[in-house]
Amino acid sequence: MTEYPLSAVQKQRKKPKRRQSVLTGIYIRALDDIVAPPLIRRYVGVMLVMFVLTLAVLFITPWVQTVIADGRVTALNPVERPQYINAQITGRLVRWYVTEGMHVFPGDTIALLQDIDPKFLDSNIVARAGAHVQWLLQRAEQLKQQTAAISAQLNAELQAQTAAINAASQYIIQARQKLTAARALYEQETVELQIAEQRFRDRKALYDQGLRSLREFESARLALQQAQARFTRAQAELQAAESQLKQAEQEYQLKQNEWTAKIQKTRSELNKAQESLSSVESTIAKALIDKSNIEMRRNYSVVRAPIEGIVVRLYSLGPGETIKQGDPLAIVMPETRSLAVELLLKGNDAPLVYPGQKVRIQFDGFPALQISGFPQVNIGTFGGVVSVIDAVDDDRGSGMFRAIIKPDTADEPWPSPVILRPGTKARGWMLLNTVPLAYEIWRQLNGFPPSLKEPPPLRRKPIRRAPGSATETGSKDDSPLFNTTDDAK
Repeated sequence: MTEYPLSAVQKQRKKPKRRQSVLTGIYIRALDDIVAPPLIRRYVGVMLVMFVLTLAVLFITPWVQTVIADGRVTALNPVERPQYINAQITGRLVRWYVTEGMHVFPGDTIALLQDIDPKFLDSNIVARAGAHVQWLLQRAEQLKQQTAAISAQLNAELQAQTAAINAASQYIIQARQKLTAARALYEQETVELQIAEQRFRDRKALYDQGLRSLREFESARLALQQAQARFTRAQAELQAAESQLKQAEQEYQLKQNEWTAKIQKTRSELNKAQESLSSVESTIAKALIDKSNIEMRRNYSVVRAPIEGIVVRLYSLGPGETIKQGDPLAIVMPETRSLAVELLLKGNDAPLVYPGQKVRIQFDGFPALQISGFPQVNIGTFGGVVSVIDAVDDDRGSGMFRAIIKPDTADEPWPSPVILRPGTKARGWMLLNTVPLAYEIWRQLNGFPPSLKEPPPLRRKPIRRAPGSATETGSKDDSPLFNTTDDAK
């Protein structure tokens, strides 16, 4: 058979024969005739190139991980935050002295209350309390004078007792000296009497023998009589001296007992006067406290502004309504100079945030464009730094942790407090690690949380300073608890 040459189309379509399937044994000849169009081939090639380029871009492009949190604008200084003015006493509202939007200064009257406590209904209670205190003060002055007089009397009696005892002691000394002299004289007269008796016996014996004259005998008898008279007188003087000494000793004891009784009585009167004075002084202290409490309660009836600011809200209370102690009456907003943002972090994100960390802030009312992974591409956002993170969650127990963000001095300044008012909603992006974009997509698809390459820096414990030091008198930002250094960054 004659073979004809193949045309170009037939050569192009001619394909190598496929090996027959072992299972079916069928040779599909139609597949050999299928040829992909050039356009599709080019499209598939472009897609493959784009896929490879996309993978390359995903692995090369850096992505900054962030923690997003919502919050509101507040003041860094607590004194510049809204101040609630509460009722200090339970009373009846008499009238308002301000309106909403009015600028007030410290001490300006906000409202007037009427105390309804039964103990303080008397309109002259302050004057009566003052009069009671004055009477007690006068009574205390009288008792002080009485105490001073009794004390002077006691001192005089002590001096008189000393003088009387000394006089009695001198009298006893004199009596003892007189007794000593009387005893000496008595002994001397006793000896002379014995000599006179012996001489009389001798003269009598000689007279009876005729050896002495009658005159000598009479002279000896006269000498004996005189010696007996002197002895009797000396004996009488000795007895008188002994009696005088006993009398002096008795008088000494009597004086001592008498003055001791007088002094004890005076001391008893002095102690009683001092007890009365102490009781009156205690009553004065209590009366002064009561008077001060009454005056303070009267002052609390006039509600005054504690700070300078603008009255932003008055609660709907009309004259005559009863207000309980602690009920809010008004809100005064002071001038805000130190703006900050209060963000609420979830429990999973709180461990990733630390003081000194950079934050991008978006405020409501300010058009902004912020790409989460590219902090360089930001329009209308502002820089911030984490100042402090609460150690516990909020009071509601929702597991949200509060973070205070202050302005970043190295970035664009925040809007003026006149425009950016406290309470404005805000959103913050806490900047974490820089990772490849492919890793971030993989993490998001698997639901893994972001992580830190290095643990957050530990908060340094402040050094205790002496009272009156710069740290103690400084502001909150200067405290070591809120100070962020370059090391923390």
